[in-house]
Formats: sequence, C-alpha cells, structure tokens
Amino acid sequence: MNNPDTRQGIWVDAVTKFYQIERTRIEVLRGISLVVSPGESIAIMGASGAGKSTLLHTLGGLDRPTSGRVLLDGEDIYNAPARRRNAIRAREFGFVFQAFHLLPELDVLDNIALPALGQSGALRRREAIRERARGLLEAVGLDHRLGHRPVEMSGGEQQRAAIARALMNRPRYVFADEPTGNLDSRTGESVLETLFRLAAEQAAALVVVTHNREVAERCRTRLVLKDGSLDPHEL
Repeated sequence: MNNPDTRQGIWVDAVTKFYQIERTRIEVLRGISLVVSPGESIAIMGASGAGKSTLLHTLGGLDRPTSGRVLLDGEDIYNAPARRRNAIRAREFGFVFQAFHLLPELDVLDNIALPALGQSGALRRREAIRERARGLLEAVGLDHRLGHRPVEMSGGEQQRAAIARALMNRPRYVFADEPTGNLDSRTGESVLETLFRLAAEQAAALVVVTHNREVAERCRTRLVLKDGSLDPHEL
C-alpha cells in the first residue's frame, strides 16, 4: 500500500482484530489491507462467522481494530477524538443493516430525517431537512407512506426506508450488511435495485457484505474473507 496518508478514499492498513475470551484468543481479522476508492462498489463474501460484519464495522468507524489503521483521506479515524470520529460517521458514512433499525415511535419521514437532525444548525434547517427526506421517500417509492410508522410497513418498505435514511446526509461511503437477508428473493431484488441506483446517483462508494453470489456480482470488486484474510481470487 503506497503512501496511504496522502491518498483519497478509505485505506485499511494492516488491520487485525481479535477477541480474548478467558484464555482463548479468537482471531477475526489478520493483517487486512484494503482500499475503497470514491464511487466504487465492493462486495465482501465469506462463510458465516468469517468476520465480514466485523470488517465492515471497522471500515465504518464502528469497531476499533486491535492493530493497524483505517484512514479516510489520510486521516486515521481511530486516532481521532471520539467527537471527531462521530462527526465523520455522521457526515461521510451511511449504514444499511440486515435489521432495519427504524425507531418504532417515529413515522417514516422522521426516521429518514433523523441523521440530519443531529447535525449542527439542524433547527434552522428543519424545513430543508424535511424536504430532503421527502425527496428520498419519493426516490425509494415510499411517498405514499409519508406518515406511516414502521409497524405499518412491510419488510421491503422498511429496508427501502433504511436506505433512504443512510443517504440522508449525502455520505460518500455507504456500508450495507446483508441488506436483503430478512427479505424474500423478489423483495430483495427490488431493494437491491434501489440501493445500487441511489448510491450511483449520489456517486457514493458502496461496500456490501453478502453471502449471495448474485448480489456480489453487482459490484465492481468482489472479495472473499477466509481465515481472517481477504482473497480476491476465491469467486
């Protein structure tokens, strides 16, 4: 990896991750090095328990590695103060999980707007934020669900709402962890079309963890996590 401190994108530099359970050391990531360039799409595959989600969370600033660095445009995000790291996650990263994680007490519009409402000056921009959320609702085909709460929506609708929420702050990087894992194949196909289309429209890089080869084949780069290492030749 050449001069990661001066390069654009996300640079994962010799990252390891292990857990110590009593006398047992469980190694999950072993010297992972990876570059996520702006605007590209990457699929990460692997067996259940291989550490795919751990790697995704490490990329997204959610799970500190045991050693190694994760740099965004040359800045080591885990060496930054917690407040700065939180700001990076809120502004630069969007997350879509297998579980939808919508707040049940909020309607779909407020769920989508939520990431922006935590930003500085949000009260002054409240109407602009809601207008952005309405636009995303329309983009994911949920404008007819404007005032509905998650319990009133199907699984596919909830995941499309989660995609809209992930894109609310116009992140440059979107991380999706088994985004169709809780959906039937037909609904999952529709959700994937929405995810890839909107990420492309916003020129956001997309990193997808999946066990589904058909999902992986939508991505420009496909990697397999095996025995704690990434193998680009396994597919």
